[in-house]
Amino acid sequence: MAIVEFIQSHNPDAITAKLDEVYSTVDSWLDDDLIQANYDLLSQDIWL
Repeated sequence: MAIVEFIQSHNPDAITAKLDEVYSTVDSWLDDDLIQANYDLLSQDIWL
């Protein structure tokens, strides 16, 4: 609820700009084994 309230009361473009700023300074690349493990799990899930 707090996240929804925050987003509703703040400019979405400002939130996006701040997130872009934060993630531009951090390596957020996932290890190939982790990507494959996620893919394997998602491919077994039933999508409705």
